[in-house]
Amino acid sequence: MSMQKNESIDEIVDLLQTQSPDFSHIADLVYHANKSLGHTFVEIRHHLNELKYPKRLLAFRNFTEVIRALNSPNLFIDSEK
Repeated sequence: MSMQKNESIDEIVDLLQTQSPDFSHIADLVYHANKSLGHTFVEIRHHLNELKYPKRLLAFRNFTEVIRALNSPNLFIDSEK
């Protein structure tokens, strides 16, 4: 696993532990961490399982929202322009 990928996963895990994360931004990071979303999801889940409660619960709730964002067709629409 490359250093850049580890840093991406670490950044994603850190963001998932925040109270009001930007789910679209995290979804972009997840998508670009690895072209295999399944592999990236498994790696993120592994990192989240290492967290202590209540951070783990918050991070898993946020990760569920990120997965929903990834399934949304709106993810790929640039609404800022």
